[in-house]
Amino acid sequence: MYDNPSDTFVGGFIGTPPMNFLEAEVSSSGSTAVVEVSGGSFEFPSDVAALAGHDLLLGIRAEAIGVETAAADGLVRAKVIVLEPLGSHNLVTVRCGEDTLKVSIQADIFPQPTSDVWLRLEPARIRWMDRDTGTAIHTGAEELATETAVVIS
Repeated sequence: MYDNPSDTFVGGFIGTPPMNFLEAEVSSSGSTAVVEVSGGSFEFPSDVAALAGHDLLLGIRAEAIGVETAAADGLVRAKVIVLEPLGSHNLVTVRCGEDTLKVSIQADIFPQPTSDVWLRLEPARIRWMDRDTGTAIHTGAEELATETAVVIS
């Protein structure tokens, strides 16, 4: 339920902070799929070209977003709004184009409000949702996320 919620209600209800949801558009360029969000675009390594043309929401958890301090290919630009030091990690609220996201980062990184950061959205941890109904769209990437998850016992 946490990583692969069935809809936006479950993704927004389970977990703190709630799952981030961004409006997204998928296009296909040959064998590569490109995901465009309001803050930029990035190539998507798995086959999501079938989602091209659909009204989508990209769902992703705060800990599945990496933060970089310099621009690079495949990163999406965002502006820091709030930094919340929480001891074991920092919770950063950023504005990515028209969307506001919560991002969990290492405790020793302190991006200042109004500064720019670049986000790396972990493809295996993205959950695709239908924008109109809020229900999850099965792409096969859900199994990849389950297979690569670290189990702590």
